Amino acid sequence: MVARALSPTDSLQKPKLLLLQRAANEDAYPNMYELPGGNWEKSDETILHTVAREALEETGLVVTAICKEFDGFEYTTARRGPAKQLNFLVEVRSDNDSDASGEPPEPTLNAEEHQAYAWVEEGDDLEKFPMSDSMRTVVQNALMQATAICS
Repeated sequence: MVARALSPTDSLQKPKLLLLQRAANEDAYPNMYELPGGNWEKSDETILHTVAREALEETGLVVTAICKEFDGFEYTTARRGPAKQLNFLVEVRSDNDSDASGEPPEPTLNAEEHQAYAWVEEGDDLEKFPMSDSMRTVVQNALMQATAICS
């Protein structure tokens, strides 16, 4: 599993992280928040191609920079068995966003997979967003990494 912490490209603002809420009909972790991500495919030349492709597929956002890989974790699913989540901090922009408002770009969600999104920053109350303990740790790490890189 590849996930990326998404932050706006405007370095004058606090970096933000994009969380997606899984659809209510998902078999695993329905209604839980997660980072955008997905699986490597044979058509991906490298894992970094996977990062960019998955960001575009899951959010409609274009990766403009891959800043850093940060701590991932291993887990097991009933359908796929053991897996490892790799995490990357990336900067993104909207493909159709010429607005220079300084606001994070608005993602386009696939309603079959995700029902809501939230941009969060360091200091936000993450308890408002239901997520697994492993994901909460990844989100906290991503926010610390983003702040260190983007400050």
